[in-house]
Amino acid sequence: MRPLRNTGRRLATAGVLACGLLAVAAPAAFANHVSGVTATGCASITYSYAGFPNDPGNTIKETVLDSNGTTVNNTATGSFNGSSGTTTIPVIGGFNGEVVIPQATWSTNGANGSYNTTKPYTTITLSCPVTYTGDAYNLSVNLLNGAVTVPPFNQIGPISTMTSESPSSTVVLESFPSPISISGGQVTSGVTTGGDASTAYTAINGLSANPLGLLGTGGLSTGEITDTTTTSCNVSTGKDTSVGSTTIATLSLGGKVIVGAGGLLPANTTLTAPYVIPVAGLGTITLDDTTTTSDSQTVQAINISLLGGLVSVVVGNAESDVEGC
Repeated sequence: MRPLRNTGRRLATAGVLACGLLAVAAPAAFANHVSGVTATGCASITYSYAGFPNDPGNTIKETVLDSNGTTVNNTATGSFNGSSGTTTIPVIGGFNGEVVIPQATWSTNGANGSYNTTKPYTTITLSCPVTYTGDAYNLSVNLLNGAVTVPPFNQIGPISTMTSESPSSTVVLESFPSPISISGGQVTSGVTTGGDASTAYTAINGLSANPLGLLGTGGLSTGEITDTTTTSCNVSTGKDTSVGSTTIATLSLGGKVIVGAGGLLPANTTLTAPYVIPVAGLGTITLDDTTTTSDSQTVQAINISLLGGLVSVVVGNAESDVEGC
C-alpha cells in the first residue's frame, strides 16, 4: 500500500482542479472526515471519524468554548486511532449544564503526511449527575494505636444521593469506663441531601471526657455542643461552596472555664474557624476543627489529640460533600 503522503497529494491536486486551493485542500478533507461529536456527561467528548489509518505521528488537541466564546478547556489531547474511528478526550474545566462548542485541531507529522487544521463543531450541553454526600457521628476514640477504640458512635451515613433526605438519629450516649472515661447525655446526628446541597450535623447535650486520666481533675466537661456543615452546588457556575460552624454552650478543662462566664470565650460561642487549646506537655484540644477542600468540608466540634496522636478523641464529626458540580 502506498503511504498516505502520496494520497494526500492526489487529494490536493483534486482540490486545485475543484477550487484552486492547493494549500488547504488536504487539511479540509481531513477535518471533514469527522462525522460527529458526543459528550459523556461533563467528563469527556468523543470525536468520530473514518477513512484514515493509524499513525503514531497523529494527535488531536481539543479546545472547548462556552456559548459565549470563552475557552473552557484547551489543554486536553488524544491519539488519532484509525482502527476504532473514535478518539475520546477529557473535558478539563467543563461543568454541569454548560453549553460548549468543541473544536479539534488535527495534527499529523508522521509517515502519512504533515498538516494541521482546526474545525469547530455543533454545540453540546455538558450534563453530569451531581451527587450530594453526607456523614455524621457523635464520637470516636482511638487510644494507644488502636489498643482501645470506640468506632463512630451514632453514625448517620455516609449517605450519597441526588434528591432524598435521611432521618436523624437521637440516642443516649453510653458511658465508656476507664481508660476511655467518656460519658454524656443525649446525642443527635443527621444528614440532609438534595436541593443542590448536602448538610450534616451533630449535637451532644453534656459530655464528660478524661481519656487515660490525662486531662486532670474533672477532665473535659461541656454543656450542649452542636456542629454543622453544608456544601452547596451552584449549577449555573459549576462552583461548590462550603460553610460550617460549631456552637458550644459551656466547656471546662481541668476545672478551668474555657467557654462560659469568666472563661476565655463567652457562653454559647459559635466558632467558624478552629480554636486551639494547648494541653501543657501533652498535645492540643481543637474546637471547630475544620477541613475544607474544593468540594467538601469536615467539621469536628472537638478534636482531642494527645501524646503525639496516641490519644485521639473526636466529638461531633460532620461531613458534607458535592461531587460533579
